[in-house]
Formats: sequence, C-alpha cells, structure tokens
Amino acid sequence: MKLLYQILAAGTLAVLATGCKDETPNYGQTGGGSSETVGYVDLNGLSPQVLLDAEINQTPAQTTAAQTRAVTEATPDYLVRIYNSSDECVLDTTYGDMQSQFNDGPEQNLLALPVGTYRLEVHSQEPSSVPDVEWEAPTYGTTYDFAVLRSHTSDSPLTIADEVICKLSNIKVTVSISADLAELLGDDTKSTVTLGSAVAEFTKSESRAAYFRPQNSDGDTLEFKLTGTKDGKPAELSKTITGVKAGQWRKIMLSIVYAETGDIKIVVTVDSFVQDSEITINSTESLWEPELDEGTDRPTLTWPGHDLAQPVALDESMYDPSGTFNGTAPALTLSAADGIQTLLLGITSDNAAFRTEIIEAAGLTDVDLCGTISRLHPFYGLQVTAGATEATIDLKSIMYLFFGYDGSHTLTFNMTDNKGRNAVATLQFNYGKGTAGEDPSIVCRQFDIDQPHTTQTGDEIDVDIKTASGIQAFVVSIISETLNEEVLAAVGLRPTFDLCNITDPEELAALTSDDIGFPVNDDVKGQTSMTFSVTKFTGMLSAFPGTHQFKLAVTNAEGSTTTKTLQLIVEQ
Repeated sequence: MKLLYQILAAGTLAVLATGCKDETPNYGQTGGGSSETVGYVDLNGLSPQVLLDAEINQTPAQTTAAQTRAVTEATPDYLVRIYNSSDECVLDTTYGDMQSQFNDGPEQNLLALPVGTYRLEVHSQEPSSVPDVEWEAPTYGTTYDFAVLRSHTSDSPLTIADEVICKLSNIKVTVSISADLAELLGDDTKSTVTLGSAVAEFTKSESRAAYFRPQNSDGDTLEFKLTGTKDGKPAELSKTITGVKAGQWRKIMLSIVYAETGDIKIVVTVDSFVQDSEITINSTESLWEPELDEGTDRPTLTWPGHDLAQPVALDESMYDPSGTFNGTAPALTLSAADGIQTLLLGITSDNAAFRTEIIEAAGLTDVDLCGTISRLHPFYGLQVTAGATEATIDLKSIMYLFFGYDGSHTLTFNMTDNKGRNAVATLQFNYGKGTAGEDPSIVCRQFDIDQPHTTQTGDEIDVDIKTASGIQAFVVSIISETLNEEVLAAVGLRPTFDLCNITDPEELAALTSDDIGFPVNDDVKGQTSMTFSVTKFTGMLSAFPGTHQFKLAVTNAEGSTTTKTLQLIVEQ
C-alpha cells in the first residue's frame, strides 16, 4: 500500500460527470440481456401514497401538539423515475402513464433491468421547476432504494408495493402574532422570512404558509425580521433560525407573557425552540428599546457532533437481555452564560404502555434537574448544579427506560437562566423503528451514522449489519473529491464494489490487506450479521484532509435494500 500513500501525497484530482438519459420503459422485454444478467421488477402494485401537509387533529392549547396527517394516493401526473447505480435514468414516466401501460395486459407489468442496485424517485413536480418560494404551494416526493437480482425472474419478480410514501419536499413556514401583541403594533407591521435570495413577506394578519425550496441538503438558514411602528417610532426585531431542512414546518409564533411587575416578555417561538426578549413597557419607553438584551445569551443545549433535531434510532440489539444499554448514549452540553436557574426535564411518548408504566409510574414530567432529586428517581444521575454556566448531561443512566417499548419517546428540556431567559430543546428516541428497526439494518456503534463524523488515524468506526434472511449484496461506493477513481485504481480498488462478489485478484488483495481489512465474499454473502469496520481505513484517510463518504447499500435475500452514507471528515 506504499504506492497509495505516494499518490495521496501528490493529491491527484479527477472530475467525473454523469448524465441522465431518456429511455423507453422496458416493459416485458429483456433489453438484449440474458437471463443471467437481467432481473424483473413488477411495478403493477406500485401505488405511491402522499402524506399530505394538512393537520387533521391538533390541540391548540399545546405547543407541541400531537397531530395526524391525511394520506392519499398520488395523482396521475406524479413523476416516476428509476436511476441505476451510475445515476443514469432508466425509466422516466408518470404514474398515470404507468397505470395505463399495466392495463394493456399482465405481460406488460414487468420491467426488465440489468442486475444491480437502483433508486426509485417519485415527485409531484419536476424538481428543477419548484420555485424558490411560493404561497400555499407544497411539493411532495420520495426516494426508494432497491436491488435487482438474478433470482428476480419473470416468474418471481421483485415487487415494489406499499412502501413508497411521498412526503413534503420543501420547507413550510408560517408566521402568527398573538392578538394581544398585535394590538400593540402598528398596522404597517410586517415580517419577512428569507432563505438565500428567496423572500416571503407576511402582514400582521397573514394566515397563509410560504413554501421554500431547500438549497442545501445539510440544512438551510432562515432569517426572520419583523419591522413596524409603536407610537410612531420604528420598531424592529430579527432572529436567525438554523438547521432548517426539507419536510419541516417552521412555525414562527410571536406572543407576550406578563410578569407581576407589569413588564412583558415578547416570546418568539420556532417549533419547540423558544427565544425571548424581555422589554419594559411604561409611559416613556418604546416597546422596542434597541439597547435592551434580546436574549442572545439564552441557555443552549447541544449534542456535539450531532443534530438534536434528528431522532436517535434504538433497537433490542443495543441492549443485553437484562435491559442494560450497550451503545453510545448522547452526552449533551448545557451552556448558560448567566448561570442556569431551572432545567425542567420531561418525557412524552406515543406508546400508551410507556406512558403508564414509565412516565406516570416514575413521575417523569417536568423534573427540575437543578433541584433536589431522590437517589431512587431515574433522573438522579442527570442533576445539574444551579448557577452553573456549563454542564454535561450524559443520558447513559436513563437509556434503560426505553428497552422493549416500541415507538417514539421525546425528552423535552426547558431551560431558564438567572436573568429569566428561556429556551426549550427536544431529543427524540425511536425504539424498534427507523434505522435500527429496518431489515437490513445499518447501525454505527460509535456514533449516529446519519451525521458527519470528524475522524483521525486509529479511530474505532464499526458498522453493524443485520438481516434475518442473509446478505445478498453489499455495495460500497467511495465518494470523495480527492480519493478519486484514479487514486483508487492505482492500488487495485474501484470507487464502487460489491463485497459479496470480489473476483479480481488485485482488488481482493487490496480490500483484505492490513491497511484496509474489509470482509469480502463468504465473510459477507449469506451472513445474517456482520461488522464492516473502517478503523484500519482511517490511516489512509488521515493523509487526505477533506470529506469522504462511504455509501453502503445492503440487500438481503428477499430483495430489500437499506442504504446509509457514512460521512467522515478529516481536518487539515
């Protein structure tokens, strides 16, 4: 592997481009391939469902109210496309045309494709035509990974059905002002929300939603600005909302709360995160005093290296039979520049048994971690010293609570500092569903595989793969600007390879060398559980600063595919 390090030091770069070709749907045909190289997909049962962006049941009195959403079948104009592993479009049609094709006869229900991995995309609108921002204009879409195998014959094709759910693909934003606050503001009051160059302007009484097109897959930033007048004087308030992603509804709500002194707080609530500014009202001062503190030093709760907005997937494989958690629990960092006064922690859940047997039985609602907690209480190990400006809250001691209770369980942290500034943060655990509950499942032992991870030589990075029916394909794609095709080829590797089917001697030697150490062939194919370790590979990555992605697509014997991307960052 010395040659690889020489090439890495040279920093050779290559730019590869892929296109999309328009192909006629290959229904009922082999496309020239033999039965050894072609598999069949039955799309007759494909009926994309749309999770509509409309609340059916919401309790207005609750900030984070439970809600359900209407599900309906996609309309005929929905776009249906299939891309191969080279990102080439091999099927480009509409849901309506596809249904018409099926109606021509049973023999037209099959789509012949070369054996390999594919990505199905369904869109309510051409993605490139979605406006940067538009009123009441939701768009929907989804992607679904699958693999075509030799075993998918015309008599036993792969069936895609009841698994394609289209969700909101843009960002919904609403702005509302409480009635009592609205009375204090002039009629010229307006709010603007900006994402990049896209701007939506909300009047004081605007009830419509603005839908923004996401610009960055890693998250966007919304800039909120309210301007108006109070007693003829200019008034202005600005806030920045980070980590905004497709599919989210960002509710921006402005209201006031009253103190016993007669003063008020203007509270800006964004989803479950509250930012506030304390402002005094009397006969001589304006509602908007520019020198007053707007709460920029409000308490914060973060999970270093992770996004609190992303749910944490759990399943029974992370516990021993007694319920002891064996994984890496979140360790949260509390920061309060003026000292923390109260930190209320509570748990909510969509599992009725968990609510009765855990939350109610143990009293896990609004427990002040800064107060006195009994040694017998589950939150005893989470205590924070009142007045502290920094603290670590390691959740390891409470992970046992979720063992065996399927569903979503949400921790809510309500923080108030010594100046009365308040903020709320939430963290959701999904037990028995999501990443850890999939089959195949792909779970990293050391950190959340869905989040970027900064690494260095010798870091332990172990990805556990599990599937009940056995692994049929394990395709690894290395995506990096610097660790490119030319660099990999010099040491016998390709950017994409199937660990179940390594036949080239040079590639086999490279993958199993002491510098890489990946499992291959019989150590992968047919296995119901295995570990894909990148620990040795970190030595190679350390010579090449930048971002390196390992796209892992695991297909089981039933043809189900799970895809996860391990994103490793090597700093300069």
